[in-house]
Amino acid sequence: MVNSPAVILVSPAWPYRPINEMWADFAGELRRVGIHAMSYTARNTGQEMLKDMQGVLQDLIHWPGPRLILSCNGNFLPPVAREGGRTISFAERYGIPLWTLMIDEPARHAGRLRAAPANSFVTVVDSQHHGFMEKQGLARKGVRFFAHGGPRSVPDLPKASERLIGPVFVGDVSEPPPYEEWLRETAVDAGLRDSVDRAMRACLKPGCGRYSYQILTEQCAEDGVDIPSKALEGIVARMETYIHQHRRLEILERITSHRVEIFGTVDRGAAARLGRHRMHGRTSWARGVEVMRRYRFLLNPVAVFKTGGAPAPDLRACQRMSSLRDANRFL
Repeated sequence: MVNSPAVILVSPAWPYRPINEMWADFAGELRRVGIHAMSYTARNTGQEMLKDMQGVLQDLIHWPGPRLILSCNGNFLPPVAREGGRTISFAERYGIPLWTLMIDEPARHAGRLRAAPANSFVTVVDSQHHGFMEKQGLARKGVRFFAHGGPRSVPDLPKASERLIGPVFVGDVSEPPPYEEWLRETAVDAGLRDSVDRAMRACLKPGCGRYSYQILTEQCAEDGVDIPSKALEGIVARMETYIHQHRRLEILERITSHRVEIFGTVDRGAAARLGRHRMHGRTSWARGVEVMRRYRFLLNPVAVFKTGGAPAPDLRACQRMSSLRDANRFL
């Protein structure tokens, strides 16, 4: 239909993450309901990205119906001009709304989100991230929780009796730095260090279901310590990275009665602690999906999403695997 909406879904060239497959699924479902949708994987960044997408963007400029650009993690299209001392984005110049879906913890992308075009809006896949985004002013037209589901089940999957038992892990594993070293580098101000330490130890307790931002701000209020807004974002980003690294490695290291098949990059420090498991090396997401078709049980620790729907579990569920994962109130 000529006046139907047009949606361009722009994803970065990340063959080792599920984002490109997720965007292709979105585009397919949008087309099913009569929306002109196309998933585009950018090969370059900056102005080269605009050149790569020239034909697609020209179609979008002249489209007679509603238009939308969907990106992930604040990766908006680059600016096309400067007016009145500021940069003007492609979407702003042509009046096209921008939606960015955060599939990561947002503090890691605060810089990009703060520089987002005026006509952009943000959704988060974990409801606890909503408050952080609003309080830090990281969205132009608002923030919403995006309670997404998964793709349609893949047809002709092998029966459970035909699969290898596993367990299998698809993802990267890295060893976090020594805790005291991490703490000194994270909280350079010695007056803040005790508060960060107490907050971090609370985050690392088994069963902690709260976002580190909430725990840290409450701890600082209790201690009477002020953190500048920009510094707060940097500390939260480092806390979430450490929690993620620590949690994955801890779970894998504690599994001693089974050998886990690990498909992904394992750094040298982590590999030395996981010698009992079998490591298959860096794996594209396409190969990861094929692995999921071959095994029954999947180990899936994702510590950064405690009240939200990360994309990976949905992709694994459609392969009819049994997923062993962190407690998650949303899932």
